[in-house]
Amino acid sequence: TEGDVAATLIDIPPPARPRAAVTVYFTAPTPPRRGRTLMLNGDGTGPINSLAVMSELSDRLAPPGRALMSVGILDADGLDDLTLTAAVRAQARGWFGAQVDAWERLRVDRIRWGQPDQRPEDLEPVAREVRVGPGRYVAGDHRETASLHGALSSGRRAARAILATES
Repeated sequence: TEGDVAATLIDIPPPARPRAAVTVYFTAPTPPRRGRTLMLNGDGTGPINSLAVMSELSDRLAPPGRALMSVGILDADGLDDLTLTAAVRAQARGWFGAQVDAWERLRVDRIRWGQPDQRPEDLEPVAREVRVGPGRYVAGDHRETASLHGALSSGRRAARAILATES
């Protein structure tokens, strides 16, 4: 359950603002780069944050003779799928050249609450209480750091708290 929905369900203060996560998937006749590489945008311009050729990780992820690319986007606010796709293509064309023109967009996944948008002031305290009332526990990245580690760590803390009260 997303952090704001969880807060409503169990009547606790809502977590920090959400940060959306957007992924655009493309298929192409050939991969833009060979090898198991996560490409990161180091110049901070354009919509692409990261790009991975998923079919280089496993050839079962794409049809035979095709490549599958996963493009992570940090900020797609106000961009519809067509506009976002055009912006991604333009940036990728600068990285890989004209081969990008043969890429076919498969889909765009948008997760409204990909993670909390945590700023330093949101991390006081870093580990927020997981027991929110008698028999009520909550875990997630919104209870600790906005990361997989934070989600797993808060889940472990919640499990320990449950075991401690049940024993």
